[in-house]
Amino acid sequence: MDNNRFYVAAEKLHEIADELTKRGFEELDECVSHDELADRLFIDTEKKTFYFTDEECVKEANEIIVEKFKQTYHSTNIKKVKQWKQN
Repeated sequence: MDNNRFYVAAEKLHEIADELTKRGFEELDECVSHDELADRLFIDTEKKTFYFTDEECVKEANEIIVEKFKQTYHSTNIKKVKQWKQN
């Protein structure tokens, strides 16, 4: 894993969630907009947490990340997650 902290995945969400759980990540309550379905997974590698979310909530979370942490999220997928080094 590189120096990025925040990641968003948009495919194979349950596979990624299973992989993260095996690695000791904690699943938080999902964040979805009214009448939307979760179609993304938001991952915080520093806190070792993740949650299911939608595009609108990702946009809102990114605004907070940019303001608070001066960085943005990066896209990831199951292949990349499996290559992350174990801590």
